[in-house]
Amino acid sequence: MPLFVFLFNPFLAFLGAMKRLDAKFNGLVFVMFYALFGYAISFTLTTADSYRIGARFCQQRTLFDEVWTLYMEGSLTDVYLFFVFGFLRPFTHNPKVLFLVFGTVLGLFACLSIKQLYKVWPNRRNRYFYILVFVFFLFNSFLGMNGTRFNTGAMLFGFLVIQYLYFHKRYALFAVLLSPLFHFGLFVGVIIFYGYLFLQRWKHNFTFYFKLYVFIMAFSFISPQSLIGDNIGNTTDITDNNAINRKVELYVNNSKNLEKEQEKTNGNQSLYRKSNDAFTKLFGFVNSVGTFILFYLLYKKRKALVITESQQQFWQFIFFFYSLAIIASLTVGSGGRFIGIAQLFFYFWYTAVSPNNLSTYWKKQTKWIILINFYSISFLIFNSIRLVTPLFWIAPPFITIIDGWGFGPIDFI
Repeated sequence: MPLFVFLFNPFLAFLGAMKRLDAKFNGLVFVMFYALFGYAISFTLTTADSYRIGARFCQQRTLFDEVWTLYMEGSLTDVYLFFVFGFLRPFTHNPKVLFLVFGTVLGLFACLSIKQLYKVWPNRRNRYFYILVFVFFLFNSFLGMNGTRFNTGAMLFGFLVIQYLYFHKRYALFAVLLSPLFHFGLFVGVIIFYGYLFLQRWKHNFTFYFKLYVFIMAFSFISPQSLIGDNIGNTTDITDNNAINRKVELYVNNSKNLEKEQEKTNGNQSLYRKSNDAFTKLFGFVNSVGTFILFYLLYKKRKALVITESQQQFWQFIFFFYSLAIIASLTVGSGGRFIGIAQLFFYFWYTAVSPNNLSTYWKKQTKWIILINFYSISFLIFNSIRLVTPLFWIAPPFITIIDGWGFGPIDFI
């Protein structure tokens, strides 16, 4: 049914597909929605990453067969963006086509990630299940293509980690190494993942991981935030002979350049920007404190929970990953994005544990998760409208396609 509805209203079809994402063809509708959303990006919001990436695509000169060579010599930090650039550039200058491809890939990984919830809660799904699906979706949403490199890689990384640690799929142990090809910064996540596996050889005490999280969380409130910033993806002239060193240096150099630019613009912020920053900080604090309280309450009731050994092991991994994600957020400007990945892991675990623990207390706790993620919900609603042409939400898909056909090249502003 959602596949038929998609011909008339993609958004209603998407909602229908989300109700039973594990049903036949619903995954296809899900991916098609993401792809069409990418195609529908209007490129009128010049401050968005999608505008910057679209403009770079229109000026791109790197050929497809040159990308891997540049990557191996250290002139590129990762390859996903430039592989897609190099593949499409001989055929089109239309950035909407570029984001059609980005949306398709992002949608595929998001679909694989979200469908895992339907596996761990296969029967008697209720509103609490769909609350958790919605919250989990926030970390896999179509808005992720606005930062397509990191978010696409992060969805793949999160999916593979869950596949290995929870579902015990051996292929994922090595497949997780693909994620830094999408964004170099995901090497941090890979190191945390393998670090946990190494630590598990001799440290199995669940309380140890919780106390580690509490200590680092407390430290984060007294430590200065974001010692440096980062923005990876540009090529610079680096002469070090070691390709890995070049990538790291490229990562750091671009971080420092972005920080300097931000310092110049901070004094000239508009009232909207200042209000938005205040709103972001406020609800970022609400999210951090709310998550901490939720973790603490769950830890206190751990002996009363009905959980499997696999769920118990994954729970302590969450504490470990969350702890190191906080450290990353304190040392690298965009390190806070790893907290988002940590929360993705947590809400997967929370969904997996819920069917056997749906007490009245648990249900109230689940509702509070909406408040904890209020900023992410607001961000989704507000930017879903701003980022794409209005036709996308109300018109059949063929009208959106015709509207973007022949869309001209854009330039940096």
